[in-house]
Amino acid sequence: MLGLRSAESALGRLFAVVEAYPDLKADATIAQLSEELTATENKVSFS
Repeated sequence: MLGLRSAESALGRLFAVVEAYPDLKADATIAQLSEELTATENKVSFS
């Protein structure tokens, strides 16, 4: 459980940085990462 909290914290910081830089937010790689993370979060919440 501690590993999950650590990952959530790191992702929160990553997305805070992305929000601060519009060019980074528009990057296709970041957009794909965001979509994949959302899909993974949904899978975890339904399991």
